[in-house]
Formats: sequence, C-alpha cells, structure tokens
Amino acid sequence: MLLRQRDNATAFFNRIGELNLEPKLVLFPRNQSQSINSRYAEVVKGFHWSESFEAFVQGITGRPSLGYSLLLELANAFHAKLIPRPFTGKPSPAA
Repeated sequence: MLLRQRDNATAFFNRIGELNLEPKLVLFPRNQSQSINSRYAEVVKGFHWSESFEAFVQGITGRPSLGYSLLLELANAFHAKLIPRPFTGKPSPAA
C-alpha cells in the first residue's frame, strides 16, 4: 500500500538505486472472488464495516485497488522487474 503513493514509491526506488540494487516486485495475484472475500473478512474483523457482503462488493467493484494495473504501472515507471507468482496461500521460494 505504501508504494501506491507516488512520493513513497519515488523515495523507495531512489534509495534502491543509490544502493546499486536492482528493484524487483513480486506479485501474487489472487482470484478476484478470493480477494473480495478476504478483504470483506478483514474489514469486518477490524470493525471497519458493518454492512452486508453484497453492499461491500457493490462498493469496491470497479475500484483500481481491486486490480493490478497500479502495480504494473509502478514497475514500468521505476524500471523494476515484475515477477508474477501464483497465489497458493503457501510461502514461495525466493526469485
């Protein structure tokens, strides 16, 4: 979430460059229905939402944060290698 804010992303990638490191972003895309279910559970557990699941879904569908386009743009803007990995719920070996 921090890297979605342009100032934070710029500071992060500038520091990576100063250290002569190659930026890499690892993406674990989830099935959209799994992602929505998980987000709903989190907001309800955190007492941030008290409406129905249906109202939650109607409120978040179509938002850019539900997709991955912002991360793709981030990788392109800062010349970071994007490494997609399947979301399995289990830790994955290092890239």
